[in-house]
Amino acid sequence: MRKKALLVIDVMKDFFEKGGKFYYPEAEFTIPVIRKSIELFRERKYPIFHIFDKHRSGKPDFEFSKLPEHFVFDDLREVAVLNDEIKESDYVIFKRRFSAFFKTDLDLILREENVREVFIVGCKTNVCIRATAQDAFQNGFKVFVISDGVSSNLKHLHEASLEDIERYIGEIITSKDLMDLLDVKI
Repeated sequence: MRKKALLVIDVMKDFFEKGGKFYYPEAEFTIPVIRKSIELFRERKYPIFHIFDKHRSGKPDFEFSKLPEHFVFDDLREVAVLNDEIKESDYVIFKRRFSAFFKTDLDLILREENVREVFIVGCKTNVCIRATAQDAFQNGFKVFVISDGVSSNLKHLHEASLEDIERYIGEIITSKDLMDLLDVKI
């Protein structure tokens, strides 16, 4: 059986909660799907990765050349939306760029866990979701993006990114498709 993993990308208050630096309402609508995805993976004892953008205040950071200083924090619980869903058995990965694979140990851990398929939820579709999906594919993982579990503040970029992922990188599925796929033995 091919092992599967769930990648929960950037489910952070600044995106998902009113008053957040990068808040957009579309993000809020994905929370029930993200929670259900976590529940389904946990029930099946598949690994769950909570991945967060994290930067250093006052230190050189190339990303700040394009975006204002962001996601500088000491305590993850202050910035994470789904604190209750992060369990000791889960993995927490911090990234400094858009892709969850870039200069992190995500690839190494996935291989140590014998994962061959990754399922992705979170935000933003056209930035971190797209970059992570592409790097997952380039590292030899089968990629599934759960369309109602990802979002962007720009609808046309969300749709274009999903189309691009479907065409070149992986499969776009819905949360309704997820249960069937999780129960398939390959």
